[in-house]
Amino acid sequence: MSIATIVPANAVIGQAVNIRPMETDIVSLDDRLLQAFSGSAIATAVDKQTITNRIGGP
Repeated sequence: MSIATIVPANAVIGQAVNIRPMETDIVSLDDRLLQAFSGSAIATAVDKQTITNRIGGP
């Protein structure tokens, strides 16, 4: 019983050359942080507006 099958080097090199990224929509860390901050800023603005409307202020 064999534990591993010996693969020719050419086959391994051929597979390594054909590696393509799985995800095409790569987002940088800066972009992710910006999205997270803007999302929380919008939520805070909505909460502020809701509270302002409840107390009847401008």
